[in-house]
Amino acid sequence: MEFGIMTEASMVTDIDSLGKRPDAQALQSRYKEVVAEALLGDQLGYSVFGTSEQHFLAPLCSVSAGELFLATVAAQTKRIRIRTSITLLPFHQPVRVAEQIATLDLLSDGRVEFGSGKGNSTLTAGGFNIDINETDARWMEGMDIVIRAWTQEEFSYQGKYYQVPPRRLSPKMLQRPHPPLWYAAISPPSHERAGLKGMGVMSLTVGINLRQLEKRVKVYRDAIKLAEPYAGVVNDRFSVYCLAHCAETTEQAREDARAPMLAYLKGVVDLYEDTLKSTGSGLDFSETRKTISDFDLLDSSDNVLVGDPPTLVEKIKRYESLGVQEMFFRMEGLPHEKVMNSIKLIGEHVIPHFKNH
Repeated sequence: MEFGIMTEASMVTDIDSLGKRPDAQALQSRYKEVVAEALLGDQLGYSVFGTSEQHFLAPLCSVSAGELFLATVAAQTKRIRIRTSITLLPFHQPVRVAEQIATLDLLSDGRVEFGSGKGNSTLTAGGFNIDINETDARWMEGMDIVIRAWTQEEFSYQGKYYQVPPRRLSPKMLQRPHPPLWYAAISPPSHERAGLKGMGVMSLTVGINLRQLEKRVKVYRDAIKLAEPYAGVVNDRFSVYCLAHCAETTEQAREDARAPMLAYLKGVVDLYEDTLKSTGSGLDFSETRKTISDFDLLDSSDNVLVGDPPTLVEKIKRYESLGVQEMFFRMEGLPHEKVMNSIKLIGEHVIPHFKNH
């Protein structure tokens, strides 16, 4: 079991704060806090630090230029791996993405990992003048171009959305043939795609219980047996993005985490529902909304990981038993000192348990 820290530089502390747009000074302060959190993770044995690229969603998600953020972290850390989690590939020119990730790989001494996804927000797609129904095909073409750029001395591409004449990428990747590849997945078909492409999957527990997660693990494991991976390299890893908070006592952890976690989950479900409605989906979110508004249910069912270190150990064991190989923790919405303490407690008392085990 590996452990990571994933940030969106969220400034949502409760339901009321969802609609408050942060100014530049507030975000500057939050960005500096996040860098400090990454540095502490590097010191305490976390395996990876990542940022989720999102657009037009502050204060819920406030990192829009993830590669720049990760370059800052890479320059100040020594061991922790640096992952784009995710790069929204359909909204970028793929050659430019290949250049940026290769540059980040050099600056981090080969610690970069490339996580990508197609995006699931009409707010973002509209802002980039991209039809949300095109994002799947754009991701496929984009990945082909990025891999060609990294692995071929001279590459070219002719597709529906992108055309690249013969060119040589500069700089080349330090990691060969390419960095570990990850795919951000929500639905079972997305988990299948990750497996068939030989990519590690970044799953999540937002609105998904452990029984459903177990089924997604199986979908991924069945698919990866049939993988046709990019450049012949398989990254057979199942990671779960999970809201987490650790304190000296479980009572304190629950008190700290209740308001920010419920606010975040409401914001995410609002986003998903708006997107699906705009694409003609008739999915009913009423049951999901009941689940994500019941903190006691979320906690008791391990949809969120909240508690003292021994409690988190027992909760994580249940994920481990399902075949999860990495816990990617989102520890946000609390005062910075509480987040730092959570990172410290997990690093000192939870991670060693699984490393020794």
